[in-house]
Amino acid sequence: MDYDDNSLNSAPTMPPAGYRPPSIDEPSLSSAPTIAPGGDASTTSPQHFLGQVDQYALLEKLGGGAFGVVYKARDTVSGIEVALKTLHPLLKSNPEEMESLRAKFALVSRLTHQNIAKALVLHPVQRVSFANDEVRQEMRLAPGDFVMVMDYAPGVTLSRWRRQFQDGVVPLDLAIEVVRQIASALDYAHGERDVGGGRILTPHPGEAARLLRTDIESVNADRVAAVRRIAEQSRSVVVLKGWRTLVCEAGRDPVVCEAGNPGMATGGSGDVLTGVIAALWGQGMEAFDAACLGVWLHATAGDLAAEELGEESLIARDIASHLGRAFRLARQ
Repeated sequence: MDYDDNSLNSAPTMPPAGYRPPSIDEPSLSSAPTIAPGGDASTTSPQHFLGQVDQYALLEKLGGGAFGVVYKARDTVSGIEVALKTLHPLLKSNPEEMESLRAKFALVSRLTHQNIAKALVLHPVQRVSFANDEVRQEMRLAPGDFVMVMDYAPGVTLSRWRRQFQDGVVPLDLAIEVVRQIASALDYAHGERDVGGGRILTPHPGEAARLLRTDIESVNADRVAAVRRIAEQSRSVVVLKGWRTLVCEAGRDPVVCEAGNPGMATGGSGDVLTGVIAALWGQGMEAFDAACLGVWLHATAGDLAAEELGEESLIARDIASHLGRAFRLARQ
């Protein structure tokens, strides 16, 4: 399990050295290798007491990132081993962000899939004690804070697992299996999790087909109906990308953008669109308005770039570099 991932849905289980990647429910994981500090997949790490967070005894640091740090711990009440994940100080000091996190954690805790670590509880901390200052500074926990308690899946991170192969290149059959596990988990999460309101989704026809449990041909045959269905089911603003991009929100008629050109069908173009919409939304615009304006700015920037450089050679950077002119046109 790669505990360096910052999302609530922890990364799917990764195959250990035995070539066949086990799922988190398989007994074979009990013998999966663990990593000692500075060691490798064949080294068993000792279990040292590092501190106590209420009933959770800290045993070993698993990883960390921008979101927080993760420790392996033992629940002294039930006796099970869990993963304890701290929250970033800026997050836990913001009441609105914490309320949003509680809602998201409640949604994620309902997911049950062999390639998704189960979210158990968002635990309010009452008592803490640490074996040394290093652990105290890493965890930065105090009474009143929260920690995320999740299933612990023994194993190694993806980056360490791949070191066993020559030049770190994973054999194709194993790489395909890893991707299959990830795709399976994502497909399940999209199908079972209630996305909830206050979201802007930007699917292309293939992603829209998966959301609707249909095929791309059916989506393209009636794009208006498709974007309406996704908006109603997800209770979100939906941007259905493609030729004549559509923007829709439940209870409103879809809006079509007539700007844009075929040259914009290039890698990274969708990322530029998402960035523009997110920037507008973050400045206080309503989600639907931000999506509509963002789509128009993106398409117009693409047309300006194509006029100067030609459709055939367009790359995402060209679209981004013409956004300034598109904004000026929008102000006129």
